[in-house]
Amino acid sequence: MFVGVNLLFVYFSPSLVPNLPEDFIRGISPCYRTLYHSNLSGVNEQTRFELVYGDSFSEGVGDEFLNGDADYGIFRKLDYGSNRVAIIFARSGYGSHGTAVEGERCGRLLRKFTALDFDSNRVDSVSLVFYEGNDLDDHLAEMNRQSSSFRYTRKFLLPFADYAYLKFREWLAADKEQGYASHSNLVAAHPTEALPDFPTANNGVAIPLYPQAAALELTDAELAASLSVLRESMATLKNRHPESELQFLYLPSIASAYEFSGPLPVQSYRGKPFHLGTGAENERRSLHIRAAAQGYAQELGWRFCDTTQAILDYSRQGLAVHGPRDWKHFNKAGYSIVAQRYSECFSPAAL
Repeated sequence: MFVGVNLLFVYFSPSLVPNLPEDFIRGISPCYRTLYHSNLSGVNEQTRFELVYGDSFSEGVGDEFLNGDADYGIFRKLDYGSNRVAIIFARSGYGSHGTAVEGERCGRLLRKFTALDFDSNRVDSVSLVFYEGNDLDDHLAEMNRQSSSFRYTRKFLLPFADYAYLKFREWLAADKEQGYASHSNLVAAHPTEALPDFPTANNGVAIPLYPQAAALELTDAELAASLSVLRESMATLKNRHPESELQFLYLPSIASAYEFSGPLPVQSYRGKPFHLGTGAENERRSLHIRAAAQGYAQELGWRFCDTTQAILDYSRQGLAVHGPRDWKHFNKAGYSIVAQRYSECFSPAAL
């Protein structure tokens, strides 16, 4: 009986998932987030698809989502018309390798076990959204990460069991992170270290945390290895979708979305309270990463779209493109600029 209820949910999930609480969706297989972020209820045999790969930015995480806006993020702002939809294989915390694996596994399960009429032959475009802030650090972790396809399938087919197990673990742990650490709390947690103030951009925007930057912590060798993972992922997606239009969308890190002079303390990914760089170092690293990504795009046949300059043009006016609630993702202004650049680069009919 219990297994039957789970399988019924799986089959009808394209209609059920968009109406369920976010807490439940986050507690079951990540594949169901594909059904949560796009309205796929009207999909039929004539529907054409755009597949979206990336991280939390592609999912639309940020103030708009927190505030319940219907058009949160990038892809809900685009007008696909009546016979085309975006299928979001992007996931929070995933790098380009992780999202490519996710798309292969999740797409197979959606086609095989759900009512969604998803035919990979009707995919006319593929978008890879690359975020400069932590994707490169995620690549290094994903290089050595092994995941079980069998376990992934089991989680997908038994969502209620998965959710109950998660809640039991949360009850045992009873320790959840709440928001961002204030500067005073960080100082209290590291009494022997001199912690610099959170940075303020040249335009006067005060950043209430150490911002994610253009992978300043990575050595040149680590950066090269991480960029090679990006190229491999782009090649994998090209081989998987040889007849589709390939679209690469570049998003700047928080530190690259504003201009900074002098010392720039940024987020550390190695257990430290911060990593100290400079505004000039971040700009140089950002330009290097963008040039590498654009080179891969040209080599592999991807159309390349960089949103950095459009974001900077806006923020130079003293306006924030993040926050005020979520300072790790774009706000409505930031996502609107990105969606407009996407439209200019890839889809003249969008917006």
